[in-house]
Amino acid sequence: MKISNSLFYRNVTALDFAYVVADLRVIGNSLYVDVEFAGDEDADGVLYDFSSAKHHVKKLIDKHIDHKFIVPDKMVTKLENEMIEVFVGGVYYKAPREAFCLIDTSMKLSISYDDIEKHATEIISKELPLNVKSIKIHLREEEGSGPFFCYTHGLKNHYGNCQRLLHGHRNQFEIWTSGIRRSDLEHRFVKSFFGGDVHFVFWDNVVNKKEISSLCDNEIPIGRVSIGGKTVLTYISSQGTFHLKIPTSQCYFVKTETTIENLSRSFVDHCVKEFKLIGDLSSGDIEVRAYEGIGKGSCAIWSGKCKY
Repeated sequence: MKISNSLFYRNVTALDFAYVVADLRVIGNSLYVDVEFAGDEDADGVLYDFSSAKHHVKKLIDKHIDHKFIVPDKMVTKLENEMIEVFVGGVYYKAPREAFCLIDTSMKLSISYDDIEKHATEIISKELPLNVKSIKIHLREEEGSGPFFCYTHGLKNHYGNCQRLLHGHRNQFEIWTSGIRRSDLEHRFVKSFFGGDVHFVFWDNVVNKKEISSLCDNEIPIGRVSIGGKTVLTYISSQGTFHLKIPTSQCYFVKTETTIENLSRSFVDHCVKEFKLIGDLSSGDIEVRAYEGIGKGSCAIWSGKCKY
């Protein structure tokens, strides 16, 4: 009887990205990456050292797929100076080549998990040790019973790949009042503020400020606004120049840069206002735990003892 072995590694890394889904919407997502190797073991019975395998897979995922806009290659227009532009689902995006992950999807105009798994497998297979004959990549959503939302954003002054204007995350969202988790309020908040697609917008990066302000009650809109038209964004970062035109209905405006620390403060501020309106604001604390992808995020706390 012959016994064959393979080597598996769950959660070898996490992948944060934006992509085009089946109905041509652009959304953010975060997924665990699981990997399985098959091949020939050495004299000691080792197929692939775990630390080497993790480093190898993570390095290639980070370089070729992570924090990028994943899009079918047939949808892009290549411009001069390594710039690329894409029109999809009411969204226009122009950015340096390294901000994109282009995948051959044959006749499809959208991206599936299978497409990304196949693409990752092809990339990693080219740089495997000789004794490793094959590899399987599996993408998996974070498990959890709480509500979640997906968003896209970009951080102009970030030292790394978060500066790419159209990358995204899939996020859990928690609200605690007086030390008690409030799932009822979490679902209410996620539905009212993050229902559908959302792109977090730093107001300083908006080009057509006058147009948007003229349609809102406030000179600087905060949160979601129920107006039509497009929001035009642009900035120059260390990786190049980024342009984005996106339906304003998909935007969530903030006065600060869209770091998770700033966003969590914005969320807790909205929670306090919302709870005051529905008469559900007690004298205790309100804590918002906002995630940026899997397993990382920021807490913001409003104290009921302080004057609001």
